[in-house]
Amino acid sequence: MKSFQLFIVLFIFISCKKENIYYYSDNKQIKDSTVIRFIDNELIKLKINTQEKNLKIYTTLD
Repeated sequence: MKSFQLFIVLFIFISCKKENIYYYSDNKQIKDSTVIRFIDNELIKLKINTQEKNLKIYTTLD
């Protein structure tokens, strides 16, 4: 039973999705998917890998 619980905990830990976090310049988190898509497209144009996770991205878009 302990090994099963360990397996479940490890599975949850490994499968947790890491994601990039987008902020406006005033440290307010961006939640609008349209703005996030626009930022991702601009990052691609700048050749910044958006697939790398846990990035904190600050922008002055309003």
